[in-house]
Amino acid sequence: MSESPHAAILAVFRDWSSKRRREKPDESLGLCRTNLKCLRRGALADVLGRSYNKNILTRPQRPQGWPLGVLRVGFETEDKRMKIHEYQAKELLARAGAKIPRGLVVSSAAEAQQAFDQLGGGPVVLKAQIHAGGRGKGRFKDSGKDFGGVKFVTNRADVANVAEVMLRYPLVTTQTGEAGQKVSKLLVVEASAKIVREVYVGMVLDRSIGAPVLMACAEGGVEIEEVAARSPEKILKTVVEPGFGLQPFQARRVVYDLGFTSEQAAQAEAIITALAKVYLDKDCSLAEINPLAVMDNGEVLAVDAKMTFDDNALFRHPDIAALRDEAEEDPAELRAKPV
Repeated sequence: MSESPHAAILAVFRDWSSKRRREKPDESLGLCRTNLKCLRRGALADVLGRSYNKNILTRPQRPQGWPLGVLRVGFETEDKRMKIHEYQAKELLARAGAKIPRGLVVSSAAEAQQAFDQLGGGPVVLKAQIHAGGRGKGRFKDSGKDFGGVKFVTNRADVANVAEVMLRYPLVTTQTGEAGQKVSKLLVVEASAKIVREVYVGMVLDRSIGAPVLMACAEGGVEIEEVAARSPEKILKTVVEPGFGLQPFQARRVVYDLGFTSEQAAQAEAIITALAKVYLDKDCSLAEINPLAVMDNGEVLAVDAKMTFDDNALFRHPDIAALRDEAEEDPAELRAKPV
C-alpha cells in the first residue's frame, strides 16, 4: 500500500527537524510554537513541490495518487460569501490605518445636500451603494438619464437632482440583470483633488496552495480579470504567511514594484498593510482596493474598496455579521439560512 499524503508530510517534517537540530542545536532548543508552525508549512511546501520566483508564485503539481482536497485548502462557493457595501469596506480599512477620502452616507436627496455642505461645498462624487459591480457603467432604468451609479457633481442643486434619480430608479449593471437593483443608500465623497494615477491591490485565498496571496497591478481602475486575461505578467503576487501577516519588507517591495515614488511609498505601504490586516483579522474571502489612487495633491487614497466574507466564519465576527444588508440578498437564500 502506498504511503498516505499526511504520513509523507510528517516524515518530511521529522527529517527536516532532525537535520535542523543537528545543524543549529542552540536555535532548535528555543523553537516556539509559531516557529514550529512555520517549519511544518515549510515541510508541506517541500512535499508539494512549490517554488517561488521573486514574488511570482509558480503553481504546484499534485503528486500522483494524492487526493484533490490536499491542494484545495479553504474551498468555498459564491453562495457562502457575505458581501458588504463600499462605505463599510472603507470604514474597516480606515480603522486598520488606511487613508480614505472624506465621505458621508445618505438615504435622501435632502441628506445628500447636507453632506455636500458638510464636505465643504466643493466638487463631490455620488456613489450608489449596491453589492453589484460595474456601477459607473450602469444606467438607471426608465429614468431617461445618461449617468450611472457613480456621478461627479459640482453644485448643490445638481446634488439633489442626481440623488433623487439614484434613489428612485433601479440601477442596471452587467451584474444585476435587466431588472436592476434598488438603491437605498448613497455615498457622497469629497472630490476636491483629482486622481492622477490608479493601481489595483487585493487579498485573496489561492486555493492551489492553501495560502493568502496579495495581488497587485499597476493598471488600476479596471476589472482585474481583464488585465489577467490580457497581460497576466502584469499581476504581481506575494504569498502572505497567515501567522505573521504581511511583513513590512513585503509591503515595501510591492510598493516599489508598482512604481510609487519615495514621497508616496509610505502612504501606499500603510494602505496595503491595512488591507492585509483586515483580510486576515476578519476572515475575508476577498478584500480589494480598486483603485488605490495617487491624487494631484500628493495624497495616496483607497478610493474604492470591495470585501466579501465566508458565512462559516461570521460566528467569530459579530461586528461583521451586523453589516449584512438583507435587502441586497436573494430572498430564497435568506429563507434557507439557519436561524
